[in-house]
Amino acid sequence: MTTTFQLNETEMNEQFLAAIKSLFKGQYLTVTVEAAEGVADETSHLLSSPANRDRLLQSLQNVREGRNLIETDINQLTALLKNA
Repeated sequence: MTTTFQLNETEMNEQFLAAIKSLFKGQYLTVTVEAAEGVADETSHLLSSPANRDRLLQSLQNVREGRNLIETDINQLTALLKNA
C-alpha cells in the first residue's frame, strides 16, 4: 500500500507518527521525504478559473468563520484507510 501525505513540517508530530504506525502496523516501511515544489503554481492554477477561485475563497472564508466545517476522528480515518 502506498499513501501520500502533504503537510507542513510543523504537522509532523507524535499524532501524525502514531497514525502512520497504526496504518502500517507490523509492516516494514520505506520513508521518503521530499520538499514540495510548485505549491505556488498549484494555487495560481486554482485561482485561474473564476469558478475555482470563488469556491476556494468561499472555503477560506468558511474556515475563518467556523462554518461548514467537517470534523474527522483520526481513529475513524485510520480505519477507513486500512479498508481502502
